[in-house]
Amino acid sequence: MSAKYLANNAYKAGCDAMAQGDHEMARAALRWARRADSGNPLYIYAEAILAQKTGGYFEADRLYRRVADLAERTFGEGHIRNVVISAKMIGLYEEMGNAYEAEKLRHRVVDGLD
Repeated sequence: MSAKYLANNAYKAGCDAMAQGDHEMARAALRWARRADSGNPLYIYAEAILAQKTGGYFEADRLYRRVADLAERTFGEGHIRNVVISAKMIGLYEEMGNAYEAEKLRHRVVDGLD
């Protein structure tokens, strides 16, 4: 079995655990997936969602920024995947009470779509 195959199985287990509210198991499985296949932005994105869900806002911000950078380099600026990631980041900033960053990113996204 390849590392990517095992990473994908760990990712699926992590997502299932997150859906069931087992955040410890989800965190462990998603971290394992990311370490086994560090080039897959989906694993980083799932970890960011989990961090946000559990109140780890600064960790979520760090992970979202990382996956946004990977997505921009992979797909180019303005790609729908980047917009989705930016939308999650805007929500995170709003949850953190950082209206300035949320609005700044919102304008950047809108300007990029024009």
